[in-house]
Amino acid sequence: MSEGIDRDRLNRLEALLHRLGSADPAAHIKAITVTNPTASKPYHNDQHCITVALRAAEGAADFGFVQSDQLAITLAGLYHDYNHTSPDDNISRPLAVEGGLMHTGLIEKERHPGFTLSVGEMIFEARHAKRRKSPNRYGSRFVYDADHMQILEPDFDKFLDGLNQETGRKLTRESYLADLRKRKLFTRWSKEYTLVRILDPARFGLTD
Repeated sequence: MSEGIDRDRLNRLEALLHRLGSADPAAHIKAITVTNPTASKPYHNDQHCITVALRAAEGAADFGFVQSDQLAITLAGLYHDYNHTSPDDNISRPLAVEGGLMHTGLIEKERHPGFTLSVGEMIFEARHAKRRKSPNRYGSRFVYDADHMQILEPDFDKFLDGLNQETGRKLTRESYLADLRKRKLFTRWSKEYTLVRILDPARFGLTD
């Protein structure tokens, strides 16, 4: 488990998974915070995964997905960076898919096998999309967009420090914002939610 994990966010995720009908919300929490080999990385850690899961779920609910699809999207967000051992996506992406399939399959084993497969496919598509064409699955688009909305979190500066530690880069809030302005977001929800905050950052506390 990463140091100083946000307990409120953790509790919100557990409550959300319960509401969406997960067979064992606590088991998913344990999988991402304890079993996950990279849970304590500076950036690609358990807290980042939990944050993305919550954001993806928010977008899925806004879009109007049925409950089972909301759960699958939430779990894809939760496991999208599972076992993030390398900055090379060709290495880390299959590990995330494998982790998502393994834990979802074990914990949600009473569901149709297609449910677990959809979680794995959304992880793959969201991690593969980059700035390329939109993922085929609508759910994958919400996971991808949620992964790039970290700047909207109150502890973004902590995440940014972690990202710089992992990558050796010297990104600032301003350079991250500039990248987000150029980045192709794939859902109307994320564009409205994120871009308006960039256009009027002072209103949302994104400036000093």
